Amino acid sequence: MKSSLSNQKNQIQLKFEDRKFLIRLLQKKDIEELEILDDMLFEVHYNERDHEEMITSRYFSIGLFDVTTPESKLIGVSTSSREWRNFYSAERDAYLATFGIHPDYRKMKLGTYLLLVTCQALKKFYGCNVLTLHMLKSNRAAFYFYQNNNFLFVKSLPRYYHFQNQRHDALFLIKYLDTFQFTPLPSNITIDSTIQPYLETTQRHCCCSRYFSDP
Repeated sequence: MKSSLSNQKNQIQLKFEDRKFLIRLLQKKDIEELEILDDMLFEVHYNERDHEEMITSRYFSIGLFDVTTPESKLIGVSTSSREWRNFYSAERDAYLATFGIHPDYRKMKLGTYLLLVTCQALKKFYGCNVLTLHMLKSNRAAFYFYQNNNFLFVKSLPRYYHFQNQRHDALFLIKYLDTFQFTPLPSNITIDSTIQPYLETTQRHCCCSRYFSDP
């Protein structure tokens, strides 16, 4: 037990360049680990049914894993959904439902790299021009992160969230993807082959797609 804890401590103390990371689609086998990470990251609680929904085709859900050792660890999550812009449009907008990095792995730009992959997939494969999100107004660190990644403040939403028997204010932010440019990731971050099609190809759909398919 002591040896295991020591290994975990040494693992956390490794520098970014000495680690290896993998970004891949989240799968059903990841739900238990995803629940633990989400409970650590978010004030709003997501149950097992929520997580099962997040790994369906209605979402683009990817995880960032520390694969420095054979025992890979989920350390980051990005879950986004799409919706048709309006009733008559075949254009889609995206919404960042959940996004976060394990506290032990922050200040390594891992959130920026995970967001790069998310935005590239939403723009290239799904053809989204806009990405929006809600965030807790009191979370200044998150606000500065999104601001540094070209999200713009739209409005404040008083009493938007409800948790711990209290109402909490939110911010609504937007990022325009039409000017987004994907930049290569560091060599120690591998993008899994299951994600590559989302980054390099475009999903085919027509003006009637909204009537018979999910966005």
